[in-house]
Amino acid sequence: MKKLFLPALAILFLSLPASAAPLDIVEVSAPAINCVFDAECRMTVSDSTAPITLPGSSGEGFLQSRTAPPGEAGTPGLGFTPYEYRIDLRQIGGVTALPCITQLSLDFGPHHALDYNSDGNTDDVYVVTGGGIGSIGLASADKVGDRITFRFASPVCAGNRPGAGESTFFFGLAGSGPPQAVTAEAVVTLGGPLTLTARAPGAHGGGGGGGGGGAGPGPGPGPGLTVDPCFPGLPISADVPVCRCLRDRVLRELRCALLDPDFVLVRRTPLPIPPGGIFNVQWTFMPLGGFTGTVVVEEGLAPGFERPDGPAPLKLEGRGQGRGVSQQYRLVAPQRGGSLDGHIPSLVTVTPRGGHSKLRSFPLVLPLGPGWWPDLGDVPPEPIPRPPARPDFGEGPCGRAAQWLWDEHVARFGQTPFGLSLAEYTDLQERAERCRRALPDFGGLCAGSARSAWAACFLSRGRSCTTAAEEAREACLRFIVDPMIDRP
Repeated sequence: MKKLFLPALAILFLSLPASAAPLDIVEVSAPAINCVFDAECRMTVSDSTAPITLPGSSGEGFLQSRTAPPGEAGTPGLGFTPYEYRIDLRQIGGVTALPCITQLSLDFGPHHALDYNSDGNTDDVYVVTGGGIGSIGLASADKVGDRITFRFASPVCAGNRPGAGESTFFFGLAGSGPPQAVTAEAVVTLGGPLTLTARAPGAHGGGGGGGGGGAGPGPGPGPGLTVDPCFPGLPISADVPVCRCLRDRVLRELRCALLDPDFVLVRRTPLPIPPGGIFNVQWTFMPLGGFTGTVVVEEGLAPGFERPDGPAPLKLEGRGQGRGVSQQYRLVAPQRGGSLDGHIPSLVTVTPRGGHSKLRSFPLVLPLGPGWWPDLGDVPPEPIPRPPARPDFGEGPCGRAAQWLWDEHVARFGQTPFGLSLAEYTDLQERAERCRRALPDFGGLCAGSARSAWAACFLSRGRSCTTAAEEAREACLRFIVDPMIDRP
């Protein structure tokens, strides 16, 4: 009997699941935590998000994955990559109840304990409770095999309205190797667990390619499109500097933004789009300079995408500078996937009604998941092209009219975060040249006033420029003075 008991006991232990190993957690502050990986305590981060929708609520939150380049020489994190995570439910509002997330687990792979708070001891996980976003930390973290489970100090809940929900602090740990796609699972108080996409080194930590990778051969570019060298096979607008946008946190958050002299229009979607899933497209409209017109936005969908509530256009009304408005609608993605699985983009048409703006049309890429944009690491962004400091629009009434419009653009945008527009400068140069070729020969007295009025009307895209010129001549003749002395 004794001989049989020992082998049976051994088999019993082998059949039990591996016990959870608790991980040490320490609280830190930003930017001090950056010093663990960067000699100058500054890090260039790369973010990706997975959308979160919860039962019994409206709005959308997200799981954020953040990485930075591997630790530099002379730092405690030499050679290790920092991985941080955050759950944000601030924009989710409870309708029938307040759903919450109590824990998050993911396949992280091997991690490395480091001295995150400079107390001489190494710890497994850090929580950025100072100098960063969020309000909820970790109660515990444990690891079984390659899977780590993070339990929050209190449930992370939706609010009683969008904008009143909660967010965790950033919490992180160090791993080896580039990011790759892993499956995360969040435990929700209402309904079953939620499956999300996150970034981590993965079970083999350091082997394999960087998460997301490039796509294989994809569809050829359509009219007005090119294939970007960063992402082979992905058709994009030839006018959009995608590589720079994806390295810039702000541009990556905006996803797509149209800066017009009269307004700013921003489009937000999940990135990447979940295959076969329903997701929200949100447009935010911000008038500038007192614009009080209406902007109509129509989106022609890419093949395979559907809009459940119909193709009705959005009408966004300008109510004065600084008074923005947002609208959103739902789209259904096709059942396709694969990292950077490109579609011919949808075509968005923006029609301003009022102000001095003109109709715009541009393509938008709708990339499907489950991959995300490749981690571009610490590659510096390309410099943003800028117009010359002292542009020369030429002599004569056309050049002067272009200079007046440029001075107005400088006054409106020169001291703003947007800066001066190279596209506006190029457009004014082209219009000034067309103006010189089309300028009528107004002879006689007050010809200079007539020519200047015609040029100002033409550069401003007026429709009755000849009438404007005659009115300027008549006003000049009343005083027998020509204030606008024309020069060749």
